[in-house]
Amino acid sequence: MPRAGLTGKRPAANAACVIAKLSTLLAGWMEIGPVLLAALVAAGLAALARRRVWLLHAACALAAAAGWAALLPWRAALWPRGGVEHLLLPALVIGGAGIAAPWVKARWLSLGSAAFAGWWLAGSAAGRPEFWRVWFAAGAVAWLLGRGGAGMPGRAAGVVLAVAGALALAAASPLWIVAAAVLLAAVCGVLVAGRAGVVPPALAMIFVAAAELGAGQAVRGGLGLVDFACAGAVAAPWLAPRIERSMPRWLGRGAAVLAPVATAACVVAGAWVGARAWHGH
Repeated sequence: MPRAGLTGKRPAANAACVIAKLSTLLAGWMEIGPVLLAALVAAGLAALARRRVWLLHAACALAAAAGWAALLPWRAALWPRGGVEHLLLPALVIGGAGIAAPWVKARWLSLGSAAFAGWWLAGSAAGRPEFWRVWFAAGAVAWLLGRGGAGMPGRAAGVVLAVAGALALAAASPLWIVAAAVLLAAVCGVLVAGRAGVVPPALAMIFVAAAELGAGQAVRGGLGLVDFACAGAVAAPWLAPRIERSMPRWLGRGAAVLAPVATAACVVAGAWVGARAWHGH
């Protein structure tokens, strides 16, 4: 009869316990690892961008792509099944376009990357029935975010937090929450470059549009919390500076940190009220 080990359990039970613990650690790493990777890649590229300006416009998108690549299977780049998987290839294209920024006019790069990202999302399983409307809406969202100043890391963070908060309240797939954390880590990482840090508006657009297509109800003829939050997130870049200016002066630089959080809270609260009113509750 096999003797018990140091834990007082049989060898088979010990092995099962070790495997269970390793599985738990691996599952935790699969959630935290991509977030840390995105933050490190963004910070590293932003630091290099001080000497190599051509990296400045690509740092955030490439960092988000790295984090999403660690989170998703590699086939998601070319053969996505839906949802979060549609984020990877547009992020890579936006990052590649950012590298070309010193040699091509930023307006054309922004327009081209947004057009490709909108076309890619419109061709997804959720967007295909309304292809042209989805493509036009994605372009409009990218333009509005760009006009609102979503290229600034603080304002882009408010957009991501607003959508992530709604996804959490709507009990969306945990994969969406991790994907939002990856993008938020990439946005925060470019702050290493100081005021020169840039977030491509098309990158914020693909997250908003993909969340709408993957977890929203508008394409299927309904309206829910995520739909209202995605619409409100487009207005977040305009709302953030007003909230920051209204904060007490004694907060100092802390106001810039709290403003995106307060903006997201306002958007999510408004979306919740809107969804409740729409459904007559």
